[in-house]
Amino acid sequence: MSVFQAVNQKNWSAVNDYSSEIERNIGTENSLYYFLQGMLAFEQKNNLEAINLLNRAIHYQPDFIRAKLELITIYLKNKNQNLAKELINELLSHPNIPEKIKERLRYLLSTPKYKHTNTRNPFSAQIAIGYQYQDNINQTADGDSICTEKHLTSGLCLQKWTATEQDSAQGVFLRTELSYQKNIHPAHVWLNQLSINHKQYVNEPQYNELSTQIYSRYQYQQPRYQLHIGPKIYYENSGITGHNYGVGIRWGGIWQPSQASQWLLIAGQEIKQLSIPNNPYANGSHFYHQLIITRPLFFGDFFQLTEFSHHYHRDTSKDHHQIQFITGVDWQSIPYVEPNISVSWYQQKFQNFNAILQTKRRDRGVGVHVKIKTKHWQLAGFTPTLAFSHHYIKSNVDWLYSHRRNHVQLFFERRFQ
Repeated sequence: MSVFQAVNQKNWSAVNDYSSEIERNIGTENSLYYFLQGMLAFEQKNNLEAINLLNRAIHYQPDFIRAKLELITIYLKNKNQNLAKELINELLSHPNIPEKIKERLRYLLSTPKYKHTNTRNPFSAQIAIGYQYQDNINQTADGDSICTEKHLTSGLCLQKWTATEQDSAQGVFLRTELSYQKNIHPAHVWLNQLSINHKQYVNEPQYNELSTQIYSRYQYQQPRYQLHIGPKIYYENSGITGHNYGVGIRWGGIWQPSQASQWLLIAGQEIKQLSIPNNPYANGSHFYHQLIITRPLFFGDFFQLTEFSHHYHRDTSKDHHQIQFITGVDWQSIPYVEPNISVSWYQQKFQNFNAILQTKRRDRGVGVHVKIKTKHWQLAGFTPTLAFSHHYIKSNVDWLYSHRRNHVQLFFERRFQ
């Protein structure tokens, strides 16, 4: 049985064997390996990974017609009509495509299924459930402290911490997302999302959290770019900040210079209200800007996230700017597992001079993040994933603030479509 016969007959065990043999004898940097891995991902209903892998196969062999045909099928399943149309038109102009296949491609362009994909199931859902452990090591002025001196004007104390406060928490979490997509026209899409996140800790209830968000947006889609805008409302209930609710608007776009890489720009504004009257962070608003770049690198995708945000509060002494950089690699073509490793740098800079600190406060931190997802092993359709992160944040005022946190999650996630 040949490789393509195994794919045609959906003999996924044989496909996996062929893929492993290619990896041993030739390596992973070739079009056939990526094609087989893409078909295995498609069989597991992981459409986004399948799209990425098939695009890699085409990157190594631009005339890989079979990979393009499979990619068209997945694009249509994933409601990416414009990308599917671009590939169909490319194949229709190809001189070596048999007329029989061209007739089928023309049929796809003319059918209502292609023109009005809202006749297909417009709903999709994603759910993740798991265990998490959080180890916090805090050195702050909120713990045991002494008054080193009083500020001459205000009479307030300069607090210096004398002990380290440490706590560990473990519990479970549930993360769900329900989406409804209405394709008004191949270029115009209306997307609605409801997401619910819940964290429940056993021994540290102050870390318990429930958040709900409703997000609705209009998308204008073209083969190489997408624009979107829409409102969102959210509610959070945390053991630390209490009830928190707000509204916002989010806009942005995606530019895809090639099949394998893309630029994603997101911006927005949110207004929030806390139920704790004397909380200095209550009644605030913030603006945020994100730029995410994804490009192929070695066995996976290199990604770079840059985020700027500006936060304003009722108590203006808490107004601050925030910046964050995250750089990492997502290795999607490694057999059996999909590791994601990244590092981050963070800065929070307060705008106003603090008379107590005799300076403008600035907190900086670094982080390391590792996530490993299995590829071919599932439990009742749920994919197991292990995630670990370590953060260290410190203030420019040495005695004021220092925070270290280790966070571990083991969870199972599944997508319904």
